[in-house]
Amino acid sequence: STLASAIHLQIEDARTPVELVERVHRHLTRFSRARKFATLFLGVLHTRTGELQYVSAGHDPALLARADGSIEWLRATGRPVGIFPDSTWEEARAMIRPGDRLCVYTDGITEAQNPIQEEFGSERLAAYFSRVAGLPVREAASKLFGEVLLFADAAPQYDDQTLLLLARGEKQP
Repeated sequence: STLASAIHLQIEDARTPVELVERVHRHLTRFSRARKFATLFLGVLHTRTGELQYVSAGHDPALLARADGSIEWLRATGRPVGIFPDSTWEEARAMIRPGDRLCVYTDGITEAQNPIQEEFGSERLAAYFSRVAGLPVREAASKLFGEVLLFADAAPQYDDQTLLLLARGEKQP
């Protein structure tokens, strides 16, 4: 809630994703308890062109599943917010073409463990999205949670599992 509040407080005055992350970072280092930090994936999608401007502050790599089934990873562009006062971030860009999907997820998905403490992992996540390239977004998201649950085989999980799945449709005439 502290992170969400910081974003809402700073968003109107920030001109770029990097500037917003810098403002949020300063807010957190000033007003949060010591040793509190957050990872963050913040992006601006230009819906007309499909260009995504983003900053990933120590967050697990977002997955860009191409329409052809190939996978690209959108890696961190800086450290988590709230830790090191002198942290800096870079803005990165990616093109989301018609038929592509952007998957931003929390580590509770990739770190979900089965009874023998094997993690679901990013390789399984990538393989899953390569297999379901043609499924509707809601179905692909729902089935992913089912795959993670099946993998975990009733082993207790200790972290949240959150997913943002965005698909770019075909251009309309």
